[in-house]
Amino acid sequence: ARGHRRAVRRRWGLALVLVLAVALIIELGRSATTRHLGVHPARVEADAGPRPRSSLAPVGYRSSRKRASAAIERVLAYTPYISVGSGRRREVALSFDDGPSVYTRQLIAVLRHEHAAATFFEIGIHVREFPQITRLQARDGFAIGDHTEDHPPMGLLSSARQQAELLGGAEAIQAAGAPYPHLFRPPYGSFDQRTLELLAQLHMLMVLWTVDTSDYQRPGVVRIVYTALSGARPGAIIDRKST
Repeated sequence: ARGHRRAVRRRWGLALVLVLAVALIIELGRSATTRHLGVHPARVEADAGPRPRSSLAPVGYRSSRKRASAAIERVLAYTPYISVGSGRRREVALSFDDGPSVYTRQLIAVLRHEHAAATFFEIGIHVREFPQITRLQARDGFAIGDHTEDHPPMGLLSSARQQAELLGGAEAIQAAGAPYPHLFRPPYGSFDQRTLELLAQLHMLMVLWTVDTSDYQRPGVVRIVYTALSGARPGAIIDRKST
């Protein structure tokens, strides 16, 4: 019975993802100058007040990983994290947490069909369970970021445990055939100064979000779509979680 309920929850979770992805793509396509949605807005800014600006090339669907990696390094020179991009371009960033899973292929199919980019922040233990999906994402050019080894709140961990979580997730992604992840998303948005110091050593940029659809709370499809579209302004980073 528990297995059946879990399967039903997963099916509903996938349905919410597909509805959200399609709704976002259709709505943004009406006002955007291009149908390609950058994984990260082209010019990023930190929350922590005015800082020098630098360009961060879109990462993901059919883009240059080498160029993106260099751009991330330039951003790291002045800020350890981002949560929003500049509004100069009509694009948003779509991001998905906590995969991969048996349903990720269907999400990839929707993104491919709509020529949309996305960043997948993945957990090490799930990558080891579905390495072929991470390999598929990398082959198709989607950006893959580190989401730790097993999804703990980083700000509550020791430095040694945080390092193990970061390295565990990164190693699983590389072992699956994807490039070394230069992007990191902290589970629950939890981090501290030790997290930032470790990320600097690993040359990782922490990516937070502008809009959290909170779909894991099951507010219903209409509410999820409303939340995403209400925050879908140029430069927004829209996060969808699958926990």
